[in-house]
Amino acid sequence: MDQVLGPWRALASERHVSIDAGNPACYVQIRIVVNAPLVGDCVLDACSVATFKEQKIGLQAFDVHGCDALLAVFPVSRHVPTALADGREQIKTNCGSDAFEFSSAQPILIGGQPKVRVQLRPVTPSRN
Repeated sequence: MDQVLGPWRALASERHVSIDAGNPACYVQIRIVVNAPLVGDCVLDACSVATFKEQKIGLQAFDVHGCDALLAVFPVSRHVPTALADGREQIKTNCGSDAFEFSSAQPILIGGQPKVRVQLRPVTPSRN
């Protein structure tokens, strides 16, 4: 989450992420408690979905909502751009090889608990 937050990272005192399996269009629910001098604590809310490219995975760009008093004092953009992290080590750890890449991610319920199912596919050798 810290890789995604950009300028909000320095102000965040708490970060909460949950999965809403009933909302496939925006299933990653984000809540950030901001501790800011001059205006006190406030809460930012947002939602997003997983995005990926080859062996990188992250959150699709999103806008945060809330903390209007803070934004009147500190003009920080509400827009958080897409941020991808290298997932090669996680792929290798879970699959025994890094010869896979991300192919899809979707919210599901397992035993009544919301989860994100990430599917992989074999890496296609590049053709030169």
